[in-house]
Amino acid sequence: MANIRQRANLSISIWVSPFLLLFFLSMLTGFDFSDPGKVRQELRQELIQGLEKIREQTPDAKKRAKWRKSREEAVAALMAAKSQQAARFAPKEWDEAVELFLRAREYAARRSYLKADYLARQSKKQAEKARLLAVSKITTLEKRLGERLQDLGDRLRQLSGMVPPDADALSLRASELMLALSDARLAMELRQFKEAEQGLQQAEHDIAMFRKDLYAYLEAHPPQELEDGGFPESGHLVEEQDQDDSSVQKSPLPGNTILHPDERSAIPDLQQ
Repeated sequence: MANIRQRANLSISIWVSPFLLLFFLSMLTGFDFSDPGKVRQELRQELIQGLEKIREQTPDAKKRAKWRKSREEAVAALMAAKSQQAARFAPKEWDEAVELFLRAREYAARRSYLKADYLARQSKKQAEKARLLAVSKITTLEKRLGERLQDLGDRLRQLSGMVPPDADALSLRASELMLALSDARLAMELRQFKEAEQGLQQAEHDIAMFRKDLYAYLEAHPPQELEDGGFPESGHLVEEQDQDDSSVQKSPLPGNTILHPDERSAIPDLQQ
């Protein structure tokens, strides 16, 4: 009877011991018996990761990785070219870069990674070429328009200094012309070069008309000589050498501005 009891206890111990061992291990590792779906999901992810590592070592996976790197570099080059408005200033090179990139993606979709990688690298080169060409054109336009803007501004400031204090209409026109030049400068800063060039062209025409009207006004309203033979103190004296007696003759000009000899000849009554 005792032997039977001992054998029964031994059998129970043999069956219970593994379960007790698993219980204590689960407590230590955080394993949860109540969520078998979670266990299956974790095992599945581990299996997928293991297969992915094996796949990365295959020749096809290495080609795909190389294509992905070239793709990222091509995208970065295209974005840089786009920021410099390459589609506007270098349309041919930009279109070729985009076309090459689209063809690269098509080959990659068919798992032709060698061709995809080659086309992506060509797309990068063409995008960089488009960017450099756009930058060059922008720099040239900014320099040319900037010099023209500076020249018109200098001319307008010189003419504005000649406007008599009582010529309100001419003063208003000078202010409007200054605003027009400011608009052209803003268009240049926004890289709206076509609008800037049109604005400068119109401003140049308006400044020429303003100069003509200003000289006409000065001829019609010459400065009055004072009783002592001098001229009003508000005018600026321009010294000229008399060809007959080599004496210095002084004549006032409004606005404290010294005229160029060509401009003095245009208003002879101020030189009398």
